[in-house]
This record gives sequence, C-alpha cells and structure tokens, in this order.
Amino acid sequence: MKDDLNNWKELYQQKKAKGIDTNALLAGFNKMEKKHRRERIFLTIVFPVTILLLINVMPSISNMYYLGGVILMSMSMLYLLWMIYRNKFSTIEVSQDFTNKAFIENKISKLKNRILLTSRDMWIYAILLVLGINVAYIEALHYFEMPIRILSHAGVSGLMLGGFYFGIKKKLKEYDLEIIPMIEQLESLKAD
Repeated sequence: MKDDLNNWKELYQQKKAKGIDTNALLAGFNKMEKKHRRERIFLTIVFPVTILLLINVMPSISNMYYLGGVILMSMSMLYLLWMIYRNKFSTIEVSQDFTNKAFIENKISKLKNRILLTSRDMWIYAILLVLGINVAYIEALHYFEMPIRILSHAGVSGLMLGGFYFGIKKKLKEYDLEIIPMIEQLESLKAD
C-alpha cells in the first residue's frame, strides 16, 4: 500500500500541469486587434492619398503606360486592403467562454491567416506594385538606350523586392514571438 502511494506521489510530481493564463491570452488578442486596427485605419487613409499623388505626379494619365501603372499600383493597394479587412477579428471580452471549440478554431484560423497575409499576400502586393511602377515608367525611360532601361527597371525592382524580402522576414520573426505562442495555447485548449 505504501509503495502504491509512493508510486502515485512520484507520478503526480512528474506530471506537469498544463496551465494557460486565459487573461493573458485575451489581453494578447485585444492588443493585437488594436494594433491591427491602427494599421487598417492608417492604410485606409494612406492608400487613396498615394493613388491621388501618383495620378498628380505622373506626367500624363492619357498615356497608356502611366495609366496602366497607376491601375496596377491601385489594384495592389486595394488587394492588400481587402486582405487586411478580410482577416480582422474583434476584441474579446473576459466573460466570453473559452470552451467553445468553434470559437477556438476561428481564432486559430484568423491567426494563421495573419501569418499567411504576411508570408503570401504581401508578395502578391509587392509584385503588383513593382510591376505597376515598371509599367508606369516604360514611357519615361524610352529616351534612354536599352541597357540603361533594363538596368533601371531591374535596379528599382531589385531594391523594392529586396526591401519587401527583409520587411516580410522581420515581420515573420515578430510573429514567431507573438502569434505562434498564441496558436500553440489555443491548440492545447482545443485538445483538452
């Protein structure tokens, strides 16, 4: 009997309790949503202003290259806005019940979509934006010889894509510290 008690005692001491601080998890969700709300508001204001600025800065909208470039850049910005608004999630009240499996799966899906937005959709945005800039300046660079035109397009494209590469890489590292732990906590709640 004493040996059984000792075995149970050792088993109990070896097993680590899987505790999740739901208040910290909720606070993390709410903090993330406030941050993303500021991003959405900022981008909703900046993108139309950028498009208007592009239209005013471009020498002539009547030129099909300039017009095509502005349309491609506008499409890229609208695509990114659509993806950001599609992936928004609301703040969470402390009184909400965490036992709802659909709720947990929804939050996991939203967090994974946020990572996908950065890892996949930002590249689509970047490519459309770079393509739009290159199309817009075809006419402006036609006065130069072909090697200079190619180097100009390749240089601008390379710089922009390199900037996007490092920006996306940095954001994904932030997500490794911010979003991945939240997903893991939610996955453990779902498993319970």
